[in-house]
Amino acid sequence: MFSFFTPCLRYKLVLAQKNQNGWPGFVAPFSTRYLNKTVTITSQATQDYPSSASSTVTANYVTDRLSGGISFVKGTVGVDAVFPYGEMLTEDPVHSETWTVTDASFTHVYNNGYNYVTTQVDLSNPYDFGTLDADLNALLSSVSIASMPWNSLIIVPGPDAAQPIGPYTPNADLMNDLLPATDAATGRSVTYTGVIAPGPNTIPNLNAAAWAIFAPGLVSSQNFFPNGYQKLIGYIAMAGNYCQRNFFIDYNQNLLNQNCVSGSGACNAPFKVTPPPITPGENAYVLIVPNCQCGD
Repeated sequence: MFSFFTPCLRYKLVLAQKNQNGWPGFVAPFSTRYLNKTVTITSQATQDYPSSASSTVTANYVTDRLSGGISFVKGTVGVDAVFPYGEMLTEDPVHSETWTVTDASFTHVYNNGYNYVTTQVDLSNPYDFGTLDADLNALLSSVSIASMPWNSLIIVPGPDAAQPIGPYTPNADLMNDLLPATDAATGRSVTYTGVIAPGPNTIPNLNAAAWAIFAPGLVSSQNFFPNGYQKLIGYIAMAGNYCQRNFFIDYNQNLLNQNCVSGSGACNAPFKVTPPPITPGENAYVLIVPNCQCGD
Protein backbone atom coordinates (compact mmCIF):
# COMPACT_ATOMS: atom_id res chain seq x y z
CA MET A 1 0.00 0.00 0.00
CA PHE A 2 1.11 3.57 -0.44
CA SER A 3 2.62 5.61 2.36
CA PHE A 4 2.38 9.34 1.85
CA PHE A 5 5.56 9.82 3.85
CA THR A 6 7.51 8.10 1.05
CA PRO A 7 9.76 10.67 -0.66
CA CYS A 8 8.32 12.23 -3.83
CA LEU A 9 5.44 9.75 -4.09
CA ARG A 10 3.30 10.66 -7.08
CA TYR A 11 0.89 8.64 -9.18
CA LYS A 12 -1.30 8.73 -12.27
CA LEU A 13 -4.14 6.22 -12.53
CA VAL A 14 -6.26 5.17 -15.51
CA LEU A 15 -9.43 3.12 -15.08
CA ALA A 16 -11.37 1.60 -18.00
CA GLN A 17 -14.71 -0.20 -18.04
CA LYS A 18 -15.98 -2.47 -20.84
CA ASN A 19 -18.83 -4.94 -21.01
CA GLN A 20 -18.72 -8.35 -22.64
CA ASN A 21 -21.84 -8.00 -24.74
CA GLY A 22 -23.74 -10.63 -26.70
CA TRP A 23 -25.96 -13.62 -26.07
CA PRO A 24 -24.92 -16.10 -23.40
CA GLY A 25 -24.19 -19.59 -24.59
CA PHE A 26 -26.59 -22.25 -23.41
CA VAL A 27 -24.15 -23.95 -21.00
CA ALA A 28 -22.90 -22.30 -17.78
CA PRO A 29 -20.76 -20.37 -16.80
CA PHE A 30 -21.48 -18.12 -19.85
CA SER A 31 -17.96 -16.60 -19.92
CA THR A 32 -18.13 -16.46 -23.73
CA ARG A 33 -20.79 -14.28 -25.33
CA TYR A 34 -21.91 -14.54 -28.96
CA LEU A 35 -22.58 -11.58 -31.23
CA ASN A 36 -24.77 -13.31 -33.84
CA LYS A 37 -28.02 -15.21 -33.36
CA THR A 38 -30.06 -17.15 -35.93
CA VAL A 39 -33.52 -18.45 -35.11
CA THR A 40 -35.21 -21.07 -37.33
CA ILE A 41 -38.72 -22.36 -36.58
CA THR A 42 -40.19 -25.20 -38.62
CA SER A 43 -43.76 -26.51 -38.43
CA GLN A 44 -45.11 -29.81 -39.80
CA ALA A 45 -48.70 -30.95 -39.47
CA THR A 46 -49.11 -33.53 -36.72
CA GLN A 47 -51.50 -35.80 -38.60
CA ASP A 48 -49.16 -36.25 -41.57
CA TYR A 49 -45.83 -36.05 -39.77
CA PRO A 50 -43.15 -36.68 -40.94
CA SER A 51 -44.33 -36.85 -44.55
CA SER A 52 -46.19 -33.53 -44.53
CA ALA A 53 -44.68 -30.45 -46.10
CA SER A 54 -42.95 -28.14 -43.67
CA SER A 55 -43.18 -24.41 -43.20
CA THR A 56 -40.07 -22.56 -42.05
CA VAL A 57 -39.43 -19.01 -40.83
CA THR A 58 -36.07 -17.56 -39.85
CA ALA A 59 -34.58 -14.42 -38.33
CA ASN A 60 -31.03 -13.16 -37.85
CA TYR A 61 -29.92 -10.79 -35.08
CA VAL A 62 -26.59 -9.15 -34.25
CA THR A 63 -25.16 -7.48 -31.13
CA ASP A 64 -22.81 -4.53 -31.54
CA ARG A 65 -19.69 -5.56 -29.61
CA LEU A 66 -18.83 -2.03 -28.53
CA SER A 67 -22.20 -0.45 -27.77
CA GLY A 68 -24.14 -3.56 -26.76
CA GLY A 69 -27.07 -2.70 -29.01
CA ILE A 70 -29.05 -5.58 -30.59
CA SER A 71 -30.28 -5.24 -34.17
CA PHE A 72 -32.60 -7.30 -36.37
CA VAL A 73 -30.72 -8.09 -39.58
CA LYS A 74 -33.01 -10.09 -41.86
CA GLY A 75 -35.73 -12.72 -41.95
CA THR A 76 -39.26 -12.61 -40.58
CA VAL A 77 -39.96 -9.83 -38.11
CA GLY A 78 -41.01 -11.13 -34.70
CA VAL A 79 -39.45 -14.57 -35.06
CA ASP A 80 -37.42 -15.27 -31.92
CA ALA A 81 -36.97 -17.86 -29.19
CA VAL A 82 -36.08 -17.69 -25.51
CA PHE A 83 -33.98 -20.33 -23.80
CA PRO A 84 -35.11 -21.28 -20.26
CA TYR A 85 -31.83 -20.49 -18.48
CA GLY A 86 -31.70 -21.90 -14.97
CA GLU A 87 -34.74 -24.11 -15.42
CA MET A 88 -34.92 -27.85 -15.88
CA LEU A 89 -35.36 -28.83 -19.53
CA THR A 90 -38.43 -31.05 -19.45
CA GLU A 91 -38.96 -33.68 -22.11
CA ASP A 92 -42.65 -34.53 -22.24
CA PRO A 93 -43.15 -37.88 -24.04
CA VAL A 94 -46.88 -37.16 -24.48
CA HIS A 95 -45.95 -34.25 -26.75
CA SER A 96 -42.84 -35.91 -28.25
CA GLU A 97 -40.76 -33.15 -26.68
CA THR A 98 -36.98 -33.27 -26.96
CA TRP A 99 -34.04 -30.92 -26.34
CA THR A 100 -30.58 -30.98 -27.88
CA VAL A 101 -28.25 -28.41 -26.32
CA THR A 102 -24.64 -27.29 -26.83
CA ASP A 103 -23.03 -24.03 -25.77
CA ALA A 104 -23.70 -22.38 -29.14
CA SER A 105 -26.99 -23.99 -30.21
CA PHE A 106 -30.17 -25.67 -29.09
CA THR A 107 -32.95 -27.59 -30.81
CA HIS A 108 -36.37 -27.95 -29.20
CA VAL A 109 -39.05 -30.21 -30.72
CA TYR A 110 -42.63 -30.08 -29.43
CA ASN A 111 -45.95 -31.47 -30.69
CA ASN A 112 -48.65 -28.94 -29.78
CA GLY A 113 -51.42 -31.21 -31.04
CA TYR A 114 -51.60 -29.55 -34.45
CA ASN A 115 -48.00 -29.24 -35.53
CA TYR A 116 -44.59 -30.57 -34.71
CA VAL A 117 -42.72 -27.34 -34.01
CA THR A 118 -38.94 -27.46 -34.22
CA THR A 119 -37.12 -24.43 -32.81
CA GLN A 120 -33.46 -24.16 -33.74
CA VAL A 121 -31.25 -21.37 -32.35
CA ASP A 122 -27.63 -21.00 -33.42
CA LEU A 123 -25.14 -18.56 -31.91
CA SER A 124 -21.94 -17.52 -33.69
CA ASN A 125 -19.16 -14.91 -33.72
CA PRO A 126 -17.97 -15.39 -30.13
CA TYR A 127 -16.86 -12.34 -28.15
CA ASP A 128 -14.27 -14.17 -26.10
CA PHE A 129 -12.25 -13.00 -23.11
CA GLY A 130 -9.14 -12.27 -25.17
CA THR A 131 -11.04 -9.86 -27.43
CA LEU A 132 -12.68 -8.24 -24.43
CA ASP A 133 -9.27 -7.71 -22.82
CA ALA A 134 -7.95 -6.17 -26.06
CA ASP A 135 -10.93 -3.78 -26.20
CA LEU A 136 -10.29 -2.71 -22.62
CA ASN A 137 -6.58 -2.19 -23.26
CA ALA A 138 -7.46 0.00 -26.25
CA LEU A 139 -9.50 2.24 -23.94
CA LEU A 140 -6.58 2.47 -21.51
CA SER A 141 -4.18 3.31 -24.35
CA SER A 142 -6.40 6.16 -25.53
CA VAL A 143 -5.32 8.28 -22.55
CA SER A 144 -2.34 10.63 -22.85
CA ILE A 145 -0.43 9.84 -19.67
CA ALA A 146 1.98 12.71 -20.22
CA SER A 147 -0.84 15.29 -20.14
CA MET A 148 -2.35 13.95 -16.91
CA PRO A 149 -1.71 15.87 -13.70
CA TRP A 150 0.04 13.94 -10.94
CA ASN A 151 -2.04 12.37 -8.16
CA SER A 152 -5.10 12.04 -10.37
CA LEU A 153 -7.34 9.40 -11.88
CA ILE A 154 -8.88 9.36 -15.36
CA ILE A 155 -11.80 7.03 -16.04
CA VAL A 156 -12.38 5.88 -19.61
CA PRO A 157 -15.84 4.32 -19.91
CA GLY A 158 -16.60 2.21 -22.96
CA PRO A 159 -19.61 3.20 -25.08
CA ASP A 160 -21.64 0.56 -23.22
CA ALA A 161 -20.62 1.54 -19.67
CA ALA A 162 -24.08 2.91 -18.80
CA GLN A 163 -25.61 -0.56 -19.08
CA PRO A 164 -26.28 -2.43 -15.84
CA ILE A 165 -24.32 -5.63 -15.25
CA GLY A 166 -26.69 -7.74 -13.26
CA PRO A 167 -26.52 -7.84 -10.31
CA TYR A 168 -23.94 -5.01 -10.43
CA THR A 169 -23.99 -1.41 -11.62
CA PRO A 170 -20.91 -0.28 -13.57
CA ASN A 171 -17.91 1.30 -11.84
CA ALA A 172 -18.71 1.87 -8.16
CA ASP A 173 -20.44 -1.42 -7.37
CA LEU A 174 -17.77 -3.45 -9.13
CA MET A 175 -15.12 -2.00 -6.86
CA ASN A 176 -17.22 -2.09 -3.71
CA ASP A 177 -18.55 -5.62 -4.11
CA LEU A 178 -15.74 -7.52 -5.81
CA LEU A 179 -12.59 -6.09 -4.21
CA PRO A 180 -11.78 -6.74 -0.55
CA ALA A 181 -11.91 -4.05 2.11
CA THR A 182 -8.78 -5.40 3.81
CA ASP A 183 -5.36 -6.56 2.67
CA ALA A 184 -5.53 -10.35 2.32
CA ALA A 185 -2.09 -10.80 3.93
CA THR A 186 -2.05 -8.29 6.78
CA GLY A 187 -5.73 -7.51 7.40
CA ARG A 188 -5.05 -3.79 7.04
CA SER A 189 -7.62 -1.58 5.36
CA VAL A 190 -7.39 -1.17 1.59
CA THR A 191 -9.13 1.82 0.02
CA TYR A 192 -10.03 2.22 -3.62
CA THR A 193 -10.96 5.26 -5.61
CA GLY A 194 -14.69 5.56 -4.98
CA VAL A 195 -14.72 7.96 -7.93
CA ILE A 196 -16.87 7.17 -10.97
CA ALA A 197 -16.94 10.44 -12.92
CA PRO A 198 -14.71 10.88 -15.98
CA GLY A 199 -11.47 12.53 -14.87
CA PRO A 200 -9.07 13.78 -14.09
CA ASN A 201 -10.08 13.42 -10.46
CA THR A 202 -7.88 14.12 -7.46
CA ILE A 203 -7.52 11.15 -5.12
CA PRO A 204 -6.95 12.17 -1.49
CA ASN A 205 -6.12 8.63 -0.35
CA LEU A 206 -5.46 5.45 -2.25
CA ASN A 207 -3.85 2.13 -1.44
CA ALA A 208 -4.49 -0.19 -4.39
CA ALA A 209 -2.23 0.64 -7.34
CA ALA A 210 -3.90 -1.58 -9.95
CA TRP A 211 -6.70 -4.10 -10.31
CA ALA A 212 -8.64 -6.20 -12.79
CA ILE A 213 -12.24 -7.23 -12.18
CA PHE A 214 -14.44 -9.58 -14.18
CA ALA A 215 -18.08 -9.44 -13.03
CA PRO A 216 -20.35 -12.18 -14.40
CA GLY A 217 -23.67 -10.83 -15.61
CA LEU A 218 -26.86 -12.37 -14.27
CA VAL A 219 -28.40 -14.92 -16.65
CA SER A 220 -31.94 -16.16 -16.01
CA SER A 221 -35.00 -17.29 -17.90
CA GLN A 222 -36.43 -13.77 -17.63
CA ASN A 223 -33.42 -11.76 -18.79
CA PHE A 224 -29.66 -11.68 -19.17
CA PHE A 225 -27.02 -9.00 -18.66
CA PRO A 226 -23.54 -8.54 -20.12
CA ASN A 227 -20.45 -9.58 -18.23
CA GLY A 228 -18.50 -6.60 -16.91
CA TYR A 229 -14.75 -6.04 -17.04
CA GLN A 230 -12.81 -3.28 -15.35
CA LYS A 231 -9.07 -2.59 -15.21
CA LEU A 232 -7.03 0.06 -13.41
CA ILE A 233 -3.35 0.70 -14.19
CA GLY A 234 -0.99 2.99 -12.30
CA TYR A 235 2.09 5.06 -13.10
CA ILE A 236 4.05 5.55 -9.89
CA ALA A 237 7.03 7.76 -9.07
CA MET A 238 8.68 7.13 -5.72
CA ALA A 239 12.16 6.84 -4.28
CA GLY A 240 13.63 3.64 -2.87
CA ASN A 241 12.83 -0.05 -2.82
CA TYR A 242 9.31 -1.38 -3.00
CA CYS A 243 7.36 -4.63 -3.18
CA GLN A 244 4.63 -5.19 -5.74
CA ARG A 245 2.25 -7.63 -4.12
CA ASN A 246 -0.25 -9.30 -6.45
CA PHE A 247 -3.38 -10.93 -5.03
CA PHE A 248 -5.82 -13.25 -6.81
CA ILE A 249 -9.29 -13.65 -5.30
CA ASP A 250 -12.54 -15.37 -6.21
CA TYR A 251 -15.89 -13.63 -6.56
CA ASN A 252 -16.46 -13.98 -2.81
CA GLN A 253 -13.11 -12.28 -2.05
CA ASN A 254 -11.46 -15.50 -0.89
CA LEU A 255 -7.71 -15.47 -1.50
CA LEU A 256 -6.74 -17.92 -4.25
CA ASN A 257 -3.08 -17.05 -4.70
CA GLN A 258 -0.53 -14.29 -4.22
CA ASN A 259 2.97 -13.41 -5.32
CA CYS A 260 5.51 -10.65 -4.79
CA VAL A 261 7.91 -8.81 -7.11
CA SER A 262 10.70 -6.56 -5.81
CA GLY A 263 11.55 -3.24 -7.42
CA SER A 264 13.38 0.02 -6.94
CA GLY A 265 11.99 3.42 -7.86
CA ALA A 266 13.29 6.92 -8.45
CA CYS A 267 11.60 10.31 -8.25
CA ASN A 268 12.22 11.10 -11.91
CA ALA A 269 11.52 7.61 -13.34
CA PRO A 270 7.84 6.56 -12.98
CA PHE A 271 7.16 2.85 -13.25
CA LYS A 272 3.97 1.29 -14.62
CA VAL A 273 1.85 -1.03 -12.48
CA THR A 274 -0.55 -3.34 -14.28
CA PRO A 275 -2.77 -6.02 -12.76
CA PRO A 276 -1.83 -9.65 -13.37
CA PRO A 277 -3.72 -11.50 -16.11
CA ILE A 278 -7.02 -12.87 -14.88
CA THR A 279 -9.49 -15.47 -16.06
CA PRO A 280 -13.22 -15.71 -15.46
CA GLY A 281 -13.71 -16.97 -11.92
CA GLU A 282 -11.06 -14.80 -10.31
CA ASN A 283 -10.11 -11.15 -9.88
CA ALA A 284 -6.79 -9.51 -9.03
CA TYR A 285 -5.46 -6.40 -7.32
CA VAL A 286 -1.99 -4.96 -6.66
CA LEU A 287 -0.51 -3.23 -3.64
CA ILE A 288 2.76 -1.28 -3.75
CA VAL A 289 4.62 -1.50 -0.44
CA PRO A 290 7.45 1.05 -0.01
CA ASN A 291 10.74 0.32 1.77
CA CYS A 292 10.29 -3.38 1.07
CA GLN A 293 11.95 -6.27 -0.77
CA CYS A 294 10.14 -9.56 -1.27
CA GLY A 295 11.33 -12.32 1.02
CA ASP A 296 12.64 -9.98 3.73
